[in-house]
Formats: sequence, C-alpha cells, structure tokens
Amino acid sequence: MLQNDSPKHMKLKTKFLAIALLITTVAFGQGHNRPEKGLSPEESAQKRAETMKTKLMLTDTQYTQVYDQILSNEKQMRAQREAMKKMREENDAKMKSILTPEQYTQLKEMMEQRKKMMKERRNQGEDQPDSDSPPEVK
Repeated sequence: MLQNDSPKHMKLKTKFLAIALLITTVAFGQGHNRPEKGLSPEESAQKRAETMKTKLMLTDTQYTQVYDQILSNEKQMRAQREAMKKMREENDAKMKSILTPEQYTQLKEMMEQRKKMMKERRNQGEDQPDSDSPPEVK
C-alpha cells in the first residue's frame, strides 16, 4: 500500500480514527467488553487501546494516539462521575433537611422503585435483538 501523507489524506485518516474511537467508546459503554472496575485510568486506557489495536490493526502511532485519547476521556469521565456523586449526596442531604423523616423514608423507597424499574428496562433491552439486525438463525 502506498503512503500518502497529503493534508487531505491525513484529514481522512483523522476522521476515520475519530469515528472508530467513537464506535468503540459506545460499544464499551454498553457494558460489553467493559474493563473491570478497580483499574486505574491508565490501566483501563491500555486495556481498551490494546483491544482496539488487535481488532482494528492499529499502527504503533495510531495506538499511541488512541491510548492518549482514551486516557483523556477516562480521566474526564471519572471526574464527571465524582462530581455527579457529590451532587447526589448534596441533594440527598438537602431533601433530608426539607422533608419529615416519614417523607424522606417514602422518597428513598420511591427512588429504589425507580432504580429497580430502570434496571429492568436495561436488562430487557439487552435481551431484545436490534431491530436492524437480521433474525438469529438456529
């Protein structure tokens, strides 16, 4: 294969890499091939980048760029999760100070029911084939 490093070709490569990264990020976000909890951002990024390197046959340069992007994204996502956790804790404390103990108990029960329903919906979605996918042949 000929090497073409023209600006137009480089833009095309960059767009392709961005799309591949987006698709892979979405796939990992679906829970399939999700790295184990407890990994550092660096370990998680390395594991995901290694998977992409194998499946997409990345060059060493692409691997480095993909790793750096995943690591950056991983650090941002963890910071956002921490911020959301803090917001939930602050909201919970404020609600507890506003509501009576009985109301607060009811609120917690309502939240648990909602959480359970959301989990059931997520699990139902995993059992359903994609509407765009052909029927499974047995």
